Amino acid sequence: MNALMLLVIFVAAFALFVAAMYYYMKFLTKIMVHRDAELLAQILADGEIPRAWSTKYRRELTKPHSAVPQRAGQLHHRASRHYQRKLRRIVSYAKGTPLLSDDEKRSALKRLNEVGIEWKKLDSYD
Repeated sequence: MNALMLLVIFVAAFALFVAAMYYYMKFLTKIMVHRDAELLAQILADGEIPRAWSTKYRRELTKPHSAVPQRAGQLHHRASRHYQRKLRRIVSYAKGTPLLSDDEKRSALKRLNEVGIEWKKLDSYD
């Protein structure tokens, strides 16, 4: 009887754990999809680097050691590479998302390509 009670408690605890993990993963997925969709819409709307991406580098540029031109150039180049990497991730999201129709995907990918070219021009420290 004691073993049966332990088995029931274990199964109930395991079921609760699985249910909790299911809802947690669902929550995380919703956040990630929403974030990527929001970033895609923002980039397509204004073509600017999202503020969430540039905050770290803007803060770093205001520090005194960034006044040295070589240091500022290196920081600018590192930021540009970071923006390009993030943009590639958004392009990958746009290619695979079922939220956009084929025509919308084509126009979004074309616009993202144009934005990527514009952002590469901003990196004059190559």
